[in-house]
Amino acid sequence: MSDKDQILAKLLKLPKEKQEQVIDFIDFLSLKNTDTQLENEDLDWSKFSLSQAMAGMEDEPDLYSLKDLKEVN
Repeated sequence: MSDKDQILAKLLKLPKEKQEQVIDFIDFLSLKNTDTQLENEDLDWSKFSLSQAMAGMEDEPDLYSLKDLKEVN
């Protein structure tokens, strides 16, 4: 029996009220999955944007050294 068949068989055994709760839960999981996909896409675009902004800067001279980062009293 496939997962789909098992889910349907168990769903049909539940009272109507519980079936509606299962549908609500499925909707929640779908939204959560969509949000995660959007977050991943946003992260991908951010990485791409940063890589494009920094493209070609590898050959530019360093303006500061590690010595410049030290706190002076």
